[in-house]
Order: sequence, then C-alpha cells, then structure tokens
Amino acid sequence: MTRKLTFADRVLLLRREMKLSQSAFAELLHIGRSWMSQLEKGEEPSPMLVGLFEKIEREWAERHQAGHTTEEVASYVTGARGKLRHAREAKGYTPAQMAKRMGYSQVGTYIDIEEGRSQMGEKMARKAAEILDLDVSELMSGSDHPIERGAVVGTFGAVPDIHLPPGMTAKYVPLLAMAQCGPNMAWDDGGYTHQGFLAFNPEDPKAFAVTLAGDSMMPRIEPGDVALIYPSQQPKNGKVVLARLNEDKGGDVLVKVYQANGDTITLSSYNHGAYPPMQFHRGDFAWIYPVAKITKDM
Repeated sequence: MTRKLTFADRVLLLRREMKLSQSAFAELLHIGRSWMSQLEKGEEPSPMLVGLFEKIEREWAERHQAGHTTEEVASYVTGARGKLRHAREAKGYTPAQMAKRMGYSQVGTYIDIEEGRSQMGEKMARKAAEILDLDVSELMSGSDHPIERGAVVGTFGAVPDIHLPPGMTAKYVPLLAMAQCGPNMAWDDGGYTHQGFLAFNPEDPKAFAVTLAGDSMMPRIEPGDVALIYPSQQPKNGKVVLARLNEDKGGDVLVKVYQANGDTITLSSYNHGAYPPMQFHRGDFAWIYPVAKITKDM
C-alpha cells in the first residue's frame, strides 16, 4: 500500500522540484527559515499557511501540465525576481556577495530588489545578467514595479512639509522588511532615502518601521501591517516585541509577545493554536526591541 503524503512530505517535495533553498521557499510562504525547517520535520501548519502552500502547489502543477519546463514554471510561480534569486543561488552567491559584485553599498538595496520592494533599472539588470550568465531579457520581463505599501517616501530623519495640530510632530523613519533586520541595527541616512515611513510623535530618535510577514500574530497583527520600533527603549513583559535570534540559533526575526523571567525569555503568539510559546535564553538574541505602534495594512 502506498503511504499517503503528509504536509511535510508535500512541502519538501515541491521545494526540491522548484530547486529552492529553505530560505527562498520560506519567503514564498512569508515565514522564517527556522519555521520552514520545522514544517519539513512535521510541525503542524496553520490553515492560512496550508492555503498559501496549496495555491503555489496548484500553480506549479497547472503550468507543468500545460507543457512548460521546470525553469519556466519556477520563474512564473516565484515571479520575475524569483528568476534573479534562483540564478544567484545556483551560482552560490549570498545576497551580500551579490550586492557587492553589483556595486551596491547596502545589502538591503539588493534584497529590496529580490523581494519586490524596489526597482532595478536596465543598467543594473545588464550587470546582474552578466554576473549570473543570464539573458538580460529574463530580468527585464514581467512586473518590475515595487510592491506598494502605502508608505510616504522621504529621507530618514527629515521633517515633512505638512500641517499638523499643535503639539504633534512627524518625521521619516526607514521602512524595512523583516529580512533586512540584520544583527547590527544601526541606521544612517545613506541607504534608506528611497523609501521612508511617516511616523507621528516618535519618541525614539533611532526609530524605524518594519513591514511584517507571517500569520503567527493573527488576528490582531496581519501580514503587511507596519510596526514602528523603538530600539533605544527596553522591552516590557506582556508587550509585543521585534526580536532577532543570533545566527547560531537560525537568525530569524520574530514578532511576539515578550515575557522575561530572569535570563529565560518566553515569546508567545496571538495565534497560539498554531504557534505554541517558545522559550529562549537571553543570550540567544542579537537584540529585542519594543513595538511602539502597529499601522494596519489597508
């Protein structure tokens, strides 16, 4: 008798057919790499995650049945930028190495292109095509417009020319994706002038904003919502935080409810039925920052 495939079997099979790393496939599912690893080991997925995976699975099967090659289907399912990422990984380059070869001073600039938050012009597309042994038409086809998040564009730290009620202030802060939250969160005006987020009455001069992903905090916090982060302040028990694990712990960036008891840190989800609480040692984290405010994605 043939054994019925489990969800973990299906995930692993599709990822290998698409020739994607765990990190790359995790991006398609809007989850972290460590959670991707747990899914492939049999962790129970949330209904939202199952629905998203089955959509990708259907698209993959339908395109194959229509006679398209594996490479064509992978490009279609992952989008135009999926071709860029696929070729980069085939060459064995990390995003940081690729950014350096292309001449970007900030790795986040390159990550923005791969993840659809920024554009790549024809000059840089030709440069990337040469590095990755691609035809430039492969990088210029399909959508080349960044994902719209409703953010107001401005320079980090600048004060917008808008009329506000007495006592209210506003300034631009960097708007990042969770994938850009590196071990050393230090901001300057160099790499983030192209995409800003308008923060009102910010209490932290080092404040930044993050576009959130994943369903672990639903229904209160949804994918696409924007969190305003105060890195200069200390996290408080029972409050939501943005935390980054050390590289030896997977390096994931997590949005969770924080609870500290000595050096034991417990991170909990609002969607606790699908995501049980996780316990860590304080030394497991590169940083833990409080979430000051959540702006709902419209």
